[in-house]
Amino acid sequence: MSLLALSVSSAESPQIWLEEGLDFLEKQTQENQTQAQETILDSLERGEGIQPDREELPWFAVSRLVRFSGGDGEETLPRPVSGAQFYQQRMMALKRGKLYTRLPRNSFYEQWKEAREQPSYEQWKRLLKYEALAIARGQGQNQLNLFVGDSLSAWFPSQAFPKGSFWLNQSISGENTQQLRQRLHLFAETRPQTIYVMVGINDLRQGVRDETIVQNYLAIAQQLKQQHPQAKIVLQSLLPTRQPTLNRRINRLNHALSKIAERENLLYLNLHAFFVDDEGQLKSSLTTDGIHLTPEGYEVWQQALEQIQSWLGVQYQTFQGQETQI
Repeated sequence: MSLLALSVSSAESPQIWLEEGLDFLEKQTQENQTQAQETILDSLERGEGIQPDREELPWFAVSRLVRFSGGDGEETLPRPVSGAQFYQQRMMALKRGKLYTRLPRNSFYEQWKEAREQPSYEQWKRLLKYEALAIARGQGQNQLNLFVGDSLSAWFPSQAFPKGSFWLNQSISGENTQQLRQRLHLFAETRPQTIYVMVGINDLRQGVRDETIVQNYLAIAQQLKQQHPQAKIVLQSLLPTRQPTLNRRINRLNHALSKIAERENLLYLNLHAFFVDDEGQLKSSLTTDGIHLTPEGYEVWQQALEQIQSWLGVQYQTFQGQETQI
């Protein structure tokens, strides 16, 4: 039985810092940069890597220490507040050969501040596909974690991800379980250590039957196990809302998710318990509209991630030690 229900306590994740940080095409001249930006997506589509000036550095290569902190005024920097801005920021990061989850929140501000055109679902899928291809070719020996889901996961602040490994956010706002199920292959080439999954609230709002949601979740879990046999897969519970009717269904679905985790030998992270008030609803201080989260809500989620990452780190070390002894 592989169920995991965490509580937020004083335990801190181990400070395991990468010995090397990101060094993406930084020596490329301005003259060559424009051409590289225009051809990068086509090259990834053909399965080619983009080579910077220093031949020993592969695409998404890592060569110097980078320790990013959310402090020092980070919270005052401008950040994308719309899908159009967020999409443009991530597109710029990809074109420049950078992993957006390791950049300051105001990165490429001049390029996205006036963005108005909302990207389509197909455009988001294409962008996430290329992000996955890029990190798959440059991960090296660095640990990678995947974050998969809908808007709740998509807007998780990058600076809040636990330190010590790469994070790739493969979430799309508005997505339901069937849509996620159909695009899992787009990040099949990645080699994650852990995959976090949370999706389903849009199914409920769209009137999808509980049985269908559970079937989709089971299929998602099984496909992820097949694609990434080395990874720990964490099914995160659905969060409560401020809508009692939805909450009753969420409670039933979370019970079903815990059973899927048990059956498929996965981990189940009971985030619901951290967000629910005495009346069974999402705490008003943690939500902007009854469903989506405030910065304080994401802080609660961050603390849970810190603890499970710390716990998983101990498990991996123990497992590797046992292998060594054998």
